[in-house]
Amino acid sequence: MARNIDARRKLSDLYRRGVYVRFGPEGGRVGRLDKPSAEAFDDPLRDDEVEVYVCPPSPLQRQQALSDAQAARAKALIRLKRDHDSEEYLTTMAFIVQMSDSTLTDYILEATAEDRRQEAVRDVLALEEWADMVDLQDAMRTFDELGDDLDENDPDYVAVMKRDAEYGNQVHKRLRELIESEREGLNMQSRDVRERKALEKRGELVANQRFMEAYQLSMTWHAVRVPEPPNTALFFENPRQFQEQPDEVQQALRDASVLFITEEGEAKNSPGAASGSEQSEPPEAQEISAASTPEAATA
Repeated sequence: MARNIDARRKLSDLYRRGVYVRFGPEGGRVGRLDKPSAEAFDDPLRDDEVEVYVCPPSPLQRQQALSDAQAARAKALIRLKRDHDSEEYLTTMAFIVQMSDSTLTDYILEATAEDRRQEAVRDVLALEEWADMVDLQDAMRTFDELGDDLDENDPDYVAVMKRDAEYGNQVHKRLRELIESEREGLNMQSRDVRERKALEKRGELVANQRFMEAYQLSMTWHAVRVPEPPNTALFFENPRQFQEQPDEVQQALRDASVLFITEEGEAKNSPGAASGSEQSEPPEAQEISAASTPEAATA
């Protein structure tokens, strides 16, 4: 049994990564990556310093962070829909009620922008004249592969680009038609109906923000360990203890953990999360810039 424990520890050490962080009166400082404490810094640990070890959370800890984040997202959605005294509901409605009617309509249009873009692509591809779209894509791919050897005056290349531009123009036109049709329908609805739709859209954003906040907190909490080898015990007993630390300490530990925490992109793409930020462009400006080929539009 003891030999098995030693073997498991040796196996873990093969992939061991981490960095020591020291805090003193001057602030926090990060040591050299993947070095023991004595080699991570040029000077020994002082009496007025506190040292911690930051390393990647284990797969089980990453899964726990994801579960915590999904729970935070679900709670935010429930509070927003059922508790009108909740922070989520009040801040969301404060954002919505100050919108003018036209801005409110544009905001709702954003929510279905991608669906509308895909519908425009499908509608154009359903036309008989675009039955050869696969041939057009193959031709464009062939020219792309030429790289610097491409002759832009080649008649075949000119013909392919002209055909591609025609397709893009038709998608653009169909997209504008869909936008105006939906805009007319929304403008016929009452302000209350549109506010409810905007609340649903904004609520998704608020919930996704709660998701990412909880995920990042849990991941950082799991990443901070005691400095004594084998650095398996967590330095803070719970996430709240981490949150109670001064801002300088929290930021230094986040900066150190960023060296290892690369799963944030996975979290954003998980079933429990969607985009964490809104589009900054006006809805109409976003939607009329349709890609010229179906492959680009669905990438």
